Amino acid sequence: MSVLEVVSRLIEISGRDVEPEIRGEGPPRGEIDRQYLDSTAIRQELGWEPRWDLDRGLSAAWDWYAARFGS
Repeated sequence: MSVLEVVSRLIEISGRDVEPEIRGEGPPRGEIDRQYLDSTAIRQELGWEPRWDLDRGLSAAWDWYAARFGS
């Protein structure tokens, strides 16, 4: 999932009618182009399972920030 996809989901959760501001093209100088996360090992070794999916986590984060800093 790209950063833009996460931002788009957060905008949707927020209920705002805004467009993300994209600056530059490609990865910043010195940054790696792509990163991948895989929870397979921790699931197999420890039996870990996430409690929330991404949308629930983003919604909870939005609510937390809105309660503390205003929406």
